Amino acid sequence: NLAAVNPNTDQRIQWPLSKGTPDIPFYVHEVPTIFISLQCPFHLADVPQVKTYINAYDNNMISKNEAEHLLLFNHFPNPLFVLETVGTFYLNNNRYGTIILISLILGSFIIGILFRNKNHSTLVNYISKNNNCQSFGNVLSEAIKKSINSLLMISGTVTLFLVLSTLIIYVFNLNNFIAVLIQGILEMTMASSFISSLNVNDIVKVVSATSFIAFGGLSVHLQVISILDDKISYKNYFIGRIIHALISGLMSFVIMLLI
Repeated sequence: NLAAVNPNTDQRIQWPLSKGTPDIPFYVHEVPTIFISLQCPFHLADVPQVKTYINAYDNNMISKNEAEHLLLFNHFPNPLFVLETVGTFYLNNNRYGTIILISLILGSFIIGILFRNKNHSTLVNYISKNNNCQSFGNVLSEAIKKSINSLLMISGTVTLFLVLSTLIIYVFNLNNFIAVLIQGILEMTMASSFISSLNVNDIVKVVSATSFIAFGGLSVHLQVISILDDKISYKNYFIGRIIHALISGLMSFVIMLLI
């Protein structure tokens, strides 16, 4: 049983000779190989030459400060959503989707560079969970439960903010420009769709879409808050989204001027 933590001989991986040497599969030198250890913390001893080893068993890997630092630049939209939905479907130009995606990537890199010295590593672990090995069935069922809960949370918040933005726009009879701004703050998908109907030049449309996607909308922010631990501050995520929206919007403006 590989789930046991005692490094006895009969509980370790035994590579057959057909795989290479007794301690390493031959193909790690021929193809890119990633070894992920899920159930036991001692697997590295059985794959000493593998290039990339991930010990997913050990949960004591990140401190509170490191977690909050990562919130500054860990937000990134689905590239297919940006390229196809926003670029091709909403803005009717797949080149614009590419420009938006490049701007978002550059914005994330710049934020990472600007705040690279803000992360002070500490030996005090933030995440501390029971390290007893679990069976594959328990891990799988727990993963399914968490996935379902996350999907319900995402669907619920998106629906809530779509309805809320629609009510605000029609109840207060807002003009198109203010309506786009309200939708961009609340839910980026509707805002990206609404931008295409504005009577403005393409540069404004691309810059606006880039900024709204980088910010994410309060719908995404609420989803993040629901996932974060109570001890992790949401403030860095909010600050990061504001900075990302400004930098990515500027990047898209510069690119649009250059093409």
